[in-house]
Amino acid sequence: MFTVIIFSHGDFSKGILNSAELILGNQQDVFAFSVQENCDLDSLKSEIETLLISCEKQGEDVVFLTDLFFGSPFNIVNSLMQTYHFEHVTGMNLPLLIEILSQRNHKSIKETLESSIPISKDSIIDCIKYFQSNL
Repeated sequence: MFTVIIFSHGDFSKGILNSAELILGNQQDVFAFSVQENCDLDSLKSEIETLLISCEKQGEDVVFLTDLFFGSPFNIVNSLMQTYHFEHVTGMNLPLLIEILSQRNHKSIKETLESSIPISKDSIIDCIKYFQSNL
C-alpha cells in the first residue's frame, strides 16, 4: 500500500476524500490538504514536508493528487520534487481517486497510475451527445 496526498484549492480535497470514503469506506494513509484564502503557503508546505519525511522514514511510497495544472497546490508539490521522491498527478477527479484507492493495496504506484489515469479521462462524458448517439 502507498500513501495518497490530496491537495487542492478550497475544500475540494476534503470533499472528494469524503465522497470516496462514502463509496469505499474509511481509508488509511490518505491525507487532504487545501489552500484557503489568505493562508500561509509556507506553513502549508512545511506541514506537507513533515508528512513526506515521515513517509520516507517508514519506507512508504507517496502519490500526490492536485486539482489544477500550475495552480498553487501543483506549484508547491512541484517545488518539493527537488528534495523528495513521489508521484504527482494533476487534474484529479472522483473516478481517479476511487481507482487509486481501490488498487493501492495490490498494485504498485506505477501500475495503479497506469490503469487509473485512462479511467479518469474516460469518465468525462457529454451526456446529451452520448444518449443521442446511443439511442
